[in-house]
Amino acid sequence: AQSYQKGAKQIVEPSEKDIVDAAKTYFVLKQILEEEKGDAVMMDCLPGLKKPHKHPPPCMGFMSLRDEGIAAGCQSDLNATLSLMLVQQLFDRPGFQQNAAMDTEKNHYFGAHCTSASRMRGVKEASEPYILRSHAEAGWGCVPRVLFSREQEVTMALYRSGKKPQMLIYSGRVVCCPPIPPTGGCRTNIEMTINEVEDVCDVKGMHQNIFYGNFARQLRTFCNLYN
Repeated sequence: AQSYQKGAKQIVEPSEKDIVDAAKTYFVLKQILEEEKGDAVMMDCLPGLKKPHKHPPPCMGFMSLRDEGIAAGCQSDLNATLSLMLVQQLFDRPGFQQNAAMDTEKNHYFGAHCTSASRMRGVKEASEPYILRSHAEAGWGCVPRVLFSREQEVTMALYRSGKKPQMLIYSGRVVCCPPIPPTGGCRTNIEMTINEVEDVCDVKGMHQNIFYGNFARQLRTFCNLYN
């Protein structure tokens, strides 16, 4: 909890208790992974957030796990979690699973969620700055607002399982992390360009994994090699 406080650029809503509860989620998740000999973890977290202060948001724990190279998927989304795992194994890049939206005026992609890795350049690299905020939907608890670097090249990928597996792959560049307020939605957000489509509304998928670096070509090559 102290490391979260010292590492934060700013603390807005969370109390000290909120931060301690957030830190506990990390140790609980680590214990479950060790007991189950797991490679990754998912949680259907939103139902518990309807019980104020009884089910702390796992978002800080998820940030720390991803920073260690362990995939932690929000809302029990298996495809999103597998995408986090694959990118981690191929490129040593933790990621940002997010909700898809589009800024049709600027023709920019907008993604937001209440957790992200902070070590976006790799598990052995320095963290991006982050702010401690309350959970957007719950209005309480402690979650990170990770601030991504402007002009950073990024890749966005989503593995889709099924009879004929697919991989959605896009690349672009970080424009900014829009301030909250006036922007609503989840606490960590990103506004970015997309290289592969002329109209950003043609971007497909939800809960895609955004990670640092333009690895679109390498990822397409991997997919072709594995059919």
